[in-house]
Amino acid sequence: MKQPDISELLLLLEQIDEVDSSLEFWLDTYKQGVAKAFGTYWSSTSPPSALEVELSPAIDFVTVSEAEVMMTYWAYKLELSMLREEVEAFRVTTWNRPAPTSSSKSCSHRFASLIGRSVAYWLRHVSADVCLFRLLYAIRLAWAWFARDPEQNNLEISACRAFRAKMESASKTRMAEFVMDLFYKPPPG
Repeated sequence: MKQPDISELLLLLEQIDEVDSSLEFWLDTYKQGVAKAFGTYWSSTSPPSALEVELSPAIDFVTVSEAEVMMTYWAYKLELSMLREEVEAFRVTTWNRPAPTSSSKSCSHRFASLIGRSVAYWLRHVSADVCLFRLLYAIRLAWAWFARDPEQNNLEISACRAFRAKMESASKTRMAEFVMDLFYKPPPG
């Protein structure tokens, strides 16, 4: 299998940035519509800052619809950030080129943490269809990212395991977990 050259990787990074910018534009447009309807989609007066990377404080949403949208948004942002991380790591190891100054790893950690911080909300508002399509995939994705560095993210991984145990014990979400295991992949470790 042919390894990509540096120009192909740079093009891929540009495409990742384009999709990322489109997601940001979409979120800004969405926020404007939400502000007209609800004032804010968070229960607090502002969204969590980029510096809040712990699994607490928990995020509470105004409505389940807002929570669904944000989970999907964060999952896509995490996917893009993880892809950027992998491309940058390949670039560094293969061509010994330094990675850009912005850290994809910290960006990935932020989105994985936002997903994790919303778990408490979801445990109060869970249903099987919401669980499968908006929650389980995002949680599994965050868990996979945390599992890349288990020593550093032990607390987060434990939280993901506890969440899975809670979901498996609820009869209405057990099937959703099974489908996720079968068609996406089982949880890390």
